[in-house]
Amino acid sequence: MTDVPLTLNRATHVATLLEITVTSPADARRAVNAGADRLELCAALDCGGLTPSLGAFLETRRATALPIVVLLRPRPGGFVYSEEEFAVMRRDLDLFRAHGADGFVVGLLDQHNQLDEDRLRLLVKSAHGKDLIFSRAFDLAAEPFHALDRLVDLGFRRILTSGQQPTAPQGATFLRRLHEHARGRIGILPGGGVRPDNAAELLRATGCNQVHASARRRRVDDSAGRQEFGFCPGAEGCIEETDEGLVRALREALDR
Repeated sequence: MTDVPLTLNRATHVATLLEITVTSPADARRAVNAGADRLELCAALDCGGLTPSLGAFLETRRATALPIVVLLRPRPGGFVYSEEEFAVMRRDLDLFRAHGADGFVVGLLDQHNQLDEDRLRLLVKSAHGKDLIFSRAFDLAAEPFHALDRLVDLGFRRILTSGQQPTAPQGATFLRRLHEHARGRIGILPGGGVRPDNAAELLRATGCNQVHASARRRRVDDSAGRQEFGFCPGAEGCIEETDEGLVRALREALDR
């Protein structure tokens, strides 16, 4: 089945869903105010997103009633995990589920870029019916159509993907093939490089009824001055946050 509930576009009566990546309760409030339908919570977006803290989740959960899915990614880099790293993922899943997470975004592959099915099956079991979303690790899958079929069998709800291209608009043709292959058995969630000026055309081109975007802006933090401490060169004096104006523009583009 495809994802429900969806936001019903008042102007055209076409169901579209806008998912926004957030990293804080303040981000969540901006996204909600601007018309987001679902949130993905993570940390460290500058390296592709990592597992957020439980505190960040609890305060974000308190800030909104919208569905919140939590990214489970214990470190940057690839998607082949050690036993210790996988144990951390399972422990985090249990904690977030117990505190009200609506779903989990995960991506696990083996050394040959095939799905790590044994571990994915364990995560599905631990989720106890909560939504499981396969992350953009899917864009590295060696056999994407086979991987899609296996994710259906495992019980995954949707796949976040840019169509195995750097951005979703570049991967639009392949996203349509994935959407058609899915036949409503699993949702295809285009993400990566989605902006107000391409979101509506992306959905038309792919046939998908939902889209994922980060919609970020960089704000200068004068309190840090010009000092750099070597943690993330060039970024100490800046704060990345959700851009409410970008989210609103995405919402308006989809509604049109």
